[in-house]
Amino acid sequence: MSDSVLLQEILKYGNILISPIFIAGATYWLKHRIDTANYRTKIEQDKETAKELRKLKDQLDDANFPDILSKLASTTELVETIQNEISNKSWINQQFFPIRQEIMQIVTKAITDLRELVYSRNQEHLIYHYIYYEHCGFSGGGFDVHFGVDPKYQEEVERMEAEYWAFAEKEIELEKSKHKQKYASPEYKKKDKLHFTSVISSIESVLNQISLNQAILSTNTVELYDFFEHAKDKLTSPQTFDYDEGTSEWEWSEYTIEENEKFLAEIDKQHIHIIELTKAELGFGE
Repeated sequence: MSDSVLLQEILKYGNILISPIFIAGATYWLKHRIDTANYRTKIEQDKETAKELRKLKDQLDDANFPDILSKLASTTELVETIQNEISNKSWINQQFFPIRQEIMQIVTKAITDLRELVYSRNQEHLIYHYIYYEHCGFSGGGFDVHFGVDPKYQEEVERMEAEYWAFAEKEIELEKSKHKQKYASPEYKKKDKLHFTSVISSIESVLNQISLNQAILSTNTVELYDFFEHAKDKLTSPQTFDYDEGTSEWEWSEYTIEENEKFLAEIDKQHIHIIELTKAELGFGE
C-alpha cells in the first residue's frame, strides 16, 4: 500500500483507526522509514569517505611516503646542523670581536701616524728644496743688455742687476737661517726622532698582531702585513745622495720629493682601504 492510499484510509475511517494500537504501529512504521533513510545516507557517505581514503593512499604510495619521511628527517637534521653552525659562529665571533677591534685600532693608528710623519718630513724637504735649489724663486732681474748699447746704459743695467742679486742673496740667506732655526734645532730633532720611533713601534705592533692573529682575520687584512713591512723598510733604509751615480744634488732632491709624494698617495689609498676593512672585520658593513 502506498503512502497516499494509507493516508486516505486514515482520513476515511477517522476515529475508528486512530487508536493506541494504530498510533504505535504508525510510529514504528515511521521510525523504520527514517532509520532506513539514515542508514542509506550513511552508506553513501561511507562509500565517499572510502573513495577519498583510497585516493589518498594511492597518492601516498605514488609519492613514496617512507622516502618523504626520510627526506624530511634529513632536512630537519640539516636545518638543525645549520642552526648549530650559525650559533657556534655567532659565539666565536663574539669571542674574537674584542681582538679584531683592538687590531684594527692599532692598524688605524699606525697608518695615521705614518702619514703624519711622512707628510711632515716631506714638507721640511720641500722648503729646503725651494730655498737651496730654487733660490726662493729668484732667477735673475731680467736686465739684459744688447751688444753695442750706450756704455752709460750698460753700467746702469749692471748696477741694477747687482742690487737685485744683493737683495736676493739677502732674502735667501734669511730663509736659510729660518729653516735652520726651525728644522735644525735640538727641539725639532728630538720631536722628529720621538715621532719616528713611535711610528716604527706602531708598525712593528701591527706586524706582530697580524702575524699572531691571521687565523681570525680576513685575507685582505692579513695582506696589510706586506704594506707595513714595506713602509718600515722605506723609513729605516738610508736615502743619502751618492755623487758617483752621476746625479746632481738638485736632481736627487727632485727625486726625493717625487718618491715622498708617491709614498703619501700610497698611504692615503691604504688608509681608505683600512677603513673599509675595519667595517668588514667588525661586521659593520653587513
